[in-house]
Amino acid sequence: MLTPEEAKNLQAGSDGKINIVANGIFNDEEAAAKYAAQHSNSDGPIYAIVFPEADNAISELMIAGYQKFMENEYIGLTNSTTQVVNYMNTYGEIGLDIDAHSRGSLTVGSAIEYLAANGQNVLDATSINLFGPAYNAQDMANLLYTTSDGTQTSVTLQNHTDDFVGGIIGGNPSTGGVTPEGSSTVIEWYNMFINPTTAHSCYGTGKDGCDKYWGADWQNSYPKTMTINATNRSE
Repeated sequence: MLTPEEAKNLQAGSDGKINIVANGIFNDEEAAAKYAAQHSNSDGPIYAIVFPEADNAISELMIAGYQKFMENEYIGLTNSTTQVVNYMNTYGEIGLDIDAHSRGSLTVGSAIEYLAANGQNVLDATSINLFGPAYNAQDMANLLYTTSDGTQTSVTLQNHTDDFVGGIIGGNPSTGGVTPEGSSTVIEWYNMFINPTTAHSCYGTGKDGCDKYWGADWQNSYPKTMTINATNRSE
């Protein structure tokens, strides 16, 4: 846990950017830290914005639903979203790299929606990378373009073809991947809730067993990545 003073003085990597990571659903602090390291390619410190895990699965899903459909400045922002807004305002024009997995993309999405609604275009030195996101990557790219005054024109996306969160909930295109032999898309959706190695957990540098989910798209021990360009760009 960072002190308020430390939070104002985050350290950048060699690329000059502060790296923050927003965790997904059903992640305790240990899992959030693990996925932060898995998804980040920064050679500097990695700062995880940990959304506390609820006591039970129903509560976790209700919180995710709130973030997906209701969270805004009028109804109220979660503490994690407020923290991301603060980091965006502090570091967005200096150098900020944001990695967001699963529900973490809703946290980042709500934060950037807040900036856009309030005319706070402060993300001209900010990049966003999405992994199996519950938030739509095209919407994120368009919002980043707006809140960077047109400086940032895209986000990156990793989204497995059998990832229920990224595909069905987020409405995102598949960036690749294969269904393991003897399995099916529906079985893989179920596996996301009961197994540690799944289509939804095999992003970034992955883990043991992830190669079976990506096949030829497992490029140099890294899943295939897609660039999502903003469609609201001024030509």
